[in-house]
Amino acid sequence: MQYPKILSEQLLELAEDHNMEQVCTFPTRKDATLDLFLINRPSLIVRCESLPGLSDHEIVSVISEVGARR
Repeated sequence: MQYPKILSEQLLELAEDHNMEQVCTFPTRKDATLDLFLINRPSLIVRCESLPGLSDHEIVSVISEVGARR
């Protein structure tokens, strides 16, 4: 599915307005990076890697130093 160009532009603008960075920088389906993992504190990411998926789409695994509050 291809989204209208305006939606893509709005997503990019939103990410920029909130100082978000894309963590997943590798292809997840053939030569395309389909998965987004945006964060405004990249220092909290320990590791981001792809794992074999069940189809032609890889799984993205993200390990971070963020914990849930209790």
